[in-house]
Amino acid sequence: MKLKKIYSLSLATVLLATPACTITTLAQENTVSHNLTTVASPRFAYIQEASIKIDPSSTGINYSVLVSGIREVTSISGKMTIYKGSSQIYSKNLSTNTNTLRKSGSISTKGAGSYTIKFSGTVYTKTGSEPITLEMEDSYN
Repeated sequence: MKLKKIYSLSLATVLLATPACTITTLAQENTVSHNLTTVASPRFAYIQEASIKIDPSSTGINYSVLVSGIREVTSISGKMTIYKGSSQIYSKNLSTNTNTLRKSGSISTKGAGSYTIKFSGTVYTKTGSEPITLEMEDSYN
């Protein structure tokens, strides 16, 4: 009889302790998983890298646009526009039939002030597409 009680008590203790350990472990795993997802989650499905830059000065405006997609990307196209304040001063349609769109150059400055470059485009694959918009502002006095 005493052996039965000890065995029942031991089994009850193990069963009661197991869920507490499992819950604690799952809670820790979810927290770690959540943190990794927040940090490592890609922003785009098809785009690996995207950057835009404008560098105005008294001698000219240097600009660059880069959109690089995963291997499955078949083409990228869009429109790059440069503004001084709210006035459009330069616009160019850009496209490529590869997975990387890269354009850089320079244009004449229109005087001191604030300049903005914007690229609005689409990245295409055989099975889908996704839009991308990049924008940057810089100025000189």
